[in-house]
Amino acid sequence: MHRMKPALYIFTGPPGSGKSTKSQEIGVKVYDRDLGNKLEWMTQDEDAALCTAAPSKENKDYWVKQAKENGFVPVLYVVWTPRMTALDRMLKRDGQSPDQRNNLNKDVERWYKLYSPHHQEELINNG
Repeated sequence: MHRMKPALYIFTGPPGSGKSTKSQEIGVKVYDRDLGNKLEWMTQDEDAALCTAAPSKENKDYWVKQAKENGFVPVLYVVWTPRMTALDRMLKRDGQSPDQRNNLNKDVERWYKLYSPHHQEELINNG
């Protein structure tokens, strides 16, 4: 019997866009690069989700290639939210120093500056 390849749902988007929340909604194991989760793909034989900022087409190409090389069918999403909404969500997270807040602002701005669409990505509007 031929087994279909598992899907790797790749969620990209700026900090605060809701990548982690959206990925958890589909009910599969989630690897969150923003949280430093290790990717244990070689032992994975079921659908999974990956959360990563990956703003540029080149970043997304890298993850699509990694998915294919590790036996997954990549499904690419960009979780889109307005810049100010993303920043507001990031600033509301607990336990942040003024320096951390400043860095978050830079991270959000950097993502929007570097963003380029990928021909395989589907839009999830989360704003």
